[in-house]
Amino acid sequence: MSDWPSEVCGITVVAPADPADGLSRLSLLVEGAEAAQNRQAAIRRVAEALGDGMAMRGFVAAQRADPAAVSGLLMRLGGVAGLKLRAEKLERAIRDEARNQEAIEMQARIESAQERRPNFIAASLAECLSGHPLPAGLVCPDGWEITASGIFRRRIHRDSGDTRSVEVSHRPIVVEGRLRDVQDNTVSLALGWPTAAGRWHVHPAPRLQVADARQLVMLAAHDAPVTSNNAAELVAFLGDFEAANARHIPELRVSSRMGWHGRGADRCFLWGRSQVRPGEILTASPIEDEAPARWAGGQVHLLVTDVGLRGLVEGFRAEGSWAGWIASVTHAAPYPAVFLGLYAALVPPLLGLLPHSSNFILDLCGETSLGKTTALRLAASAWGCPDERGSGLLYSWDASRVFIERAAALGDFLPLFLDDTKRARRREDVGHTLYDYSSGIGRGRGTPQGVQRPTRAHGVLLSTGEAPATSFTEDGGTRARTLCVWGSPFGGASRETAAAVTAISAGINLHFGHAGPRLLQWLLDAPEATAFVVDEHEAQLTRWTGLANGNPVASRLAQHVAAMAVAQRILHEKLGVPEPEADPLPLLWQAVLQSTAESDRPADALRAVLSWATSQQRRFWGQLKGAPGDDDAPHAGWLGAWSRQAAWPSLAILPTELKSFLAREKYDAEAVLRAWEDRGWLKRDAEHRTAKVTVGRRKERCIVITRAAIDSVG
Repeated sequence: MSDWPSEVCGITVVAPADPADGLSRLSLLVEGAEAAQNRQAAIRRVAEALGDGMAMRGFVAAQRADPAAVSGLLMRLGGVAGLKLRAEKLERAIRDEARNQEAIEMQARIESAQERRPNFIAASLAECLSGHPLPAGLVCPDGWEITASGIFRRRIHRDSGDTRSVEVSHRPIVVEGRLRDVQDNTVSLALGWPTAAGRWHVHPAPRLQVADARQLVMLAAHDAPVTSNNAAELVAFLGDFEAANARHIPELRVSSRMGWHGRGADRCFLWGRSQVRPGEILTASPIEDEAPARWAGGQVHLLVTDVGLRGLVEGFRAEGSWAGWIASVTHAAPYPAVFLGLYAALVPPLLGLLPHSSNFILDLCGETSLGKTTALRLAASAWGCPDERGSGLLYSWDASRVFIERAAALGDFLPLFLDDTKRARRREDVGHTLYDYSSGIGRGRGTPQGVQRPTRAHGVLLSTGEAPATSFTEDGGTRARTLCVWGSPFGGASRETAAAVTAISAGINLHFGHAGPRLLQWLLDAPEATAFVVDEHEAQLTRWTGLANGNPVASRLAQHVAAMAVAQRILHEKLGVPEPEADPLPLLWQAVLQSTAESDRPADALRAVLSWATSQQRRFWGQLKGAPGDDDAPHAGWLGAWSRQAAWPSLAILPTELKSFLAREKYDAEAVLRAWEDRGWLKRDAEHRTAKVTVGRRKERCIVITRAAIDSVG
């Protein structure tokens, strides 16, 4: 008998002896034991047989050829006095070696077949692939079988040694590819299976999910052949499959976010499905729909596992021509304010070069039907489809907070466009979204693996609404990152304005997605780009901060105006887009000064406190001075002390009462008090923010607001 497993597969297998010879040897052993003069002689014969390799090979050959005859002889041997345990030991040794030889030979046959048929798995699953290509060279791991009818595990019966196939799933499932995220090095697996309807489906799943039976069950929602009954077996199969095919499973570099990636020569920007690299733009089809066998390496691909966000991704694309888009923009030249949206929309990629700059919001607010949405669509057309329907970049404020947060994280270093604040589901949603976006940090959420790390996003949010977006929030930090421009970007309704709006809308519906990629190409290709952006931003920041005249809110907003000024210069000087008839940035700065005068939160809070105190005069000790029982506390208790004299020097309020009022009015009490303290509005002790004041019959620590501070806010 030739040693074919060794010849074909390189597996060392010693050819078994002739079965008849092995059965004869075993028969002689039994007869000798039965005829032995004493027990020790019989035991010695069995021990010698166990140590005789040639004899054992003969016994194994006999076991595989005629297991019933071998079993009968071993029963006789066990019947000899004192040999029962030795006979059982010999029986186990024979059966174990027989099973081992069968497994080795079976694996050799499988590997031999797979060597002769490189597409072994593809051939086995041909009935259900429906033309879908699998990577070449995939093999079935040892101990498993896979066919169009499902996955089976080969098991060897413990006693008989027989091999049988046990069904694990009624449909096959295989690993077709690996996707490695370039940002955090996490791996997802592209799993493929036939659906119940017979269509082959490829689904990317985190490798952590594939390695955990409890999480793998969730793929049942996508019609995968997994249930709670077979999840553990499928985890084992997929692990074995991946290990057995490590050399043949293709791996692709992916990212779950658009924006900047890599460093130095590998620096690139993911814009939708395209990768902008020095000197070229590589466009790819959605990787989620591409067969791994057709994956093209060499570039980073965007992986979008959230189906709800794929429309946004597809919106980042180009159609029409650059010349056609410029012609559309030219219609806006008489209306400088319209260009503010364009400048803001081009800022996000610059944030990657300006590490100390932060996210901000440009809010176009005013009466309806005055061109705000058209200005927003023109800004969106710099990056892609400026439509709110289908695969476009415009979304309404009625989108959920979760969607907006995920869209912002996906579109890293890209703008986000939200139209019409009055359509928000709840008023407070606008304020919360503005806060989340301006801070650049999403909310942490629970996941099966623990608490999800909050997402970080860089960008600019462009919004429209009838009321200023800042009217939806009382947070001072958010107001300091929101540029509100009130009124129509087109200067009001007229026949000329209507014609311009119509021409712009018609043009950008056909020509879009050109300015943003050209900006990226300039940033990547021009040797002077980084230095230009950094130096110009520093110069612009000095200019606009100087115009803030020390106003802290205006000084913070000056950072964002400076970033827009950099984008303005790049758009007109580097990309060659014609300028508007007037510079719109001074108009923006006037809006900044007006909004900061209206949004001095500490001053607003002080006005609110004075109004509240005036309405509660009888609860301030000193207001009833000279009246009967003026030292008796009112039923609701004292609020503080306030002299009724015309030249009263201060207003003293109990800290708990003041903080409760500020909280009810949606002010951050601690932030307000710190600001009052910094402005010198409080009379205080050397070691405390408070001072001791007589309230009724007791000395109480109060927050004491000076008369000068109250007079300063009117």
